[in-house]
Amino acid sequence: MPEQDIREHAHKLINYLPANQVSAMVGMLESMMSPLERTLANAPIDDEPAGSRIASTPEAECTSHEDFLAELGFTQEEIDNASEPASPATRHA
Repeated sequence: MPEQDIREHAHKLINYLPANQVSAMVGMLESMMSPLERTLANAPIDDEPAGSRIASTPEAECTSHEDFLAELGFTQEEIDNASEPASPATRHA
């Protein structure tokens, strides 16, 4: 039986179950899902058009790269001249 037919059959069977058995069935199905799958299944649907938040942000609210670094207490020169952190093997040597 194709997957879509199996899903439709499962929906029909669930519709015939009494409410307490549907509740138990939902609990069983949720226990079979990974934490990520459960999170995605319970997440609200994002019906906002892609990029609409970025496109609607006035430029006055945007922070330049230099201002962002300044807020963190750095300059671009400090970033450019920073050395890579020592690897764990050489740190304790």
